[in-house]
Amino acid sequence: MIKKILLLLVFLYLQSYSQSIFGTHTILFTTSKDGLNWEKDPITLIENGFSPSALFYEGKIFLYYISDSLSLITSNDTAKSFHRQSVKLFRVLNNKIVDPCIKYYNNSFKLFFITSDSIENKLHVAYSNDGQNFFEDSRIIYSEKGIFKPDVVIINNKPIIYLTSGGDLIRIITHNGKHFFKDSTFYFPSGIYSSSIIENNFIRTYYTGDYSINSFRLENGKIKKENNVYKDQNIFISEPSVIKISDSLYYMFYKKILPNNYIDTCGCVKKLIFE
Repeated sequence: MIKKILLLLVFLYLQSYSQSIFGTHTILFTTSKDGLNWEKDPITLIENGFSPSALFYEGKIFLYYISDSLSLITSNDTAKSFHRQSVKLFRVLNNKIVDPCIKYYNNSFKLFFITSDSIENKLHVAYSNDGQNFFEDSRIIYSEKGIFKPDVVIINNKPIIYLTSGGDLIRIITHNGKHFFKDSTFYFPSGIYSSSIIENNFIRTYYTGDYSINSFRLENGKIKKENNVYKDQNIFISEPSVIKISDSLYYMFYKKILPNNYIDTCGCVKKLIFE
């Protein structure tokens, strides 16, 4: 319990700064053939960015993230190259957003995100026809003190939303697509900032572990932890966003806090240069 609380407090403190005495928040990606065993040579995409959220739609990768504001890069060649794109979020209020999560269902892009005030955190959604111009819905999907990082999976055209709550994962569900409530049948302790994908007959969820990305599967209502763990040079990594391109190709985008005094003496840092 103490370890979980300390991990969360450190993470939330570091999350407040894209650059700090601790290092630079950097977004990287790596690949896998099975969604479990990941290549050990990740490629750096974004420096001074965090909260990546990826979507594969009609042969194109959309990667949203937070820098100074909501940002977007896209790839038409399965991550061989990326291009910066303009993205606009037309807000009801002008308070700061964090933790974007992008999905496409019911014929439109949906961008879920979090805002906070002195009382509680709030989950919102915005809609877009082109993935670049989003219009916020005026309603609040869900609110609770201490929730972060929506992780959305779509089943039967309805969202199931995992949220980080304290140092654990909870889930909210809906019957009508509009009103959400906490699902009392789900609880996963010591898991934060997750990303879930739907496989053939189960949901696989990736989450932030101890300087690692871990995973579990939810099948027939039962949670099973998986043994595969992804680490990156024993440096703090978090915020996975996993997409499945095919049965033999997965991409995982994630955030890494690179120490300011880090020197790449081994040539381990690969960078993808793009416009």
